[in-house]
Amino acid sequence: MAVETSKIAEIVVDALTDAVNSELEEHMKKQPYDIKCHMCGDDLEVNKSTFDGDYDLSVEVYPCQTCIEEAKAESEVQ
Repeated sequence: MAVETSKIAEIVVDALTDAVNSELEEHMKKQPYDIKCHMCGDDLEVNKSTFDGDYDLSVEVYPCQTCIEEAKAESEVQ
């Protein structure tokens, strides 16, 4: 009986974890916030977002095109 209860508890925890992760992923797709470049303030496009086991958010963004173009222009001048 204890083994069955343990297995049921494990299944419930896994199901709840999957549900929470699905909700977080859906929330990230909607992106109710802005992510901006710290140099120029332009909006950045999210490449990938993940949550770890403690539900800490990790966001990977594409480089800011404005800053890339400015850096290229500066390197060509020098």
